[in-house]
Formats: sequence, structure tokens, C-alpha cells
Amino acid sequence: MQRREDAGESGLDIPVPPKYAAADFQKASYWRLRGKLDVAKETFVLYPQCERDADLTPVIGWAGWDHKQQAEALVLYFQQMQEKEGWSRERLAPLLAGLLELLPWLRTFHKSASGPSIADDYALFVADEARNLGYSLDELAELKPQKPSRAKSPKAKSAPKAKRPRKSTEESAPEATPSSKTAESS
Repeated sequence: MQRREDAGESGLDIPVPPKYAAADFQKASYWRLRGKLDVAKETFVLYPQCERDADLTPVIGWAGWDHKQQAEALVLYFQQMQEKEGWSRERLAPLLAGLLELLPWLRTFHKSASGPSIADDYALFVADEARNLGYSLDELAELKPQKPSRAKSPKAKSAPKAKRPRKSTEESAPEATPSSKTAESS
């Protein structure tokens, strides 16, 4: 329908985007940032479960990247993590799944006038790497981000606090003020 509208066809009844609810998001803070309409306010794209071992900072990309730039960034990051960090197949799988999700967009927006498109190159990369890691494309397509663990990390036990001695009733009684002393003596 969108393509027909872009081509100038009129009289199309295009439905309004769905409204989201807080339950559609993993965290309530995401809901507050985005809102109920499907209109992004983000300026960055989060790549979940892609943090390095030595640096747990979330991996983000700029939301202004087109699909080709996103794919390039994911391939470079995949290769770095595979070669330099020695990531396991389980750690690399989300990166391949992200590339797999980009393929339809690459096919749509980055067509080649002659020869294979860039989408074909990325599709071949994903298929080869998935096979090398022992995944099928269907397994990658079904891959979902793991929900964060709600378990709290055990706190280091600190030395017990010294108890302050309780004041006796004589010490805790308020002292007499000068005006109360004069009232007592009269």
C-alpha cells in the first residue's frame, strides 16, 4: 500500500499505525521514552547482548544510518568479535540475526541495476557464517534477545556497624530552661 501511495495513487485507506502499550516493551523506561504511537524518538539503535567482555557498555549505532550502513557496522563488529575477542557461537548469533533482519530492507532499497545486489552479498555472508557456526537461517530468524535477569548480585558483606549505647532516661531528659527554673523557685 505504501508503494502505491508513493506512486501517487489516491483514495487509499491506509490504517493508522497501532498504538503500543507499556506491556509491549521490556522495560517501563522504554515505554516512557517512546510512547504509544509507532513514532520513534530515539536517536540510537541498541544492539542487545553485544557488549564486550571487558566493557559492559551497551553497543549502539546511530539511528540515522541507512540499512546498508547498519549492515556494514554489524559485519565489521561481527568480524572483530570473532577474530579479536574470540566470541563463542552463542555470542555471535545475535549479530548474524541482526544482519538477517536487514536483508529484506537491503533488497528493497539497495538494488543493483546490473549484477548481484549488495543484499545478495550480505545474504551470502550470513549464510556462510551461520553454517560455520552450526546455525540454520531459520534458527537465526527465531532468535530472540534474552530477557535480562532480575536476580540481584550478592552484595559484599560489610563489617557490622557498631551499636551506639542507649542514653539513660536522665541523659535523655531535656534540660531545664532558665524560664522554667525561675517558675519553679517562685
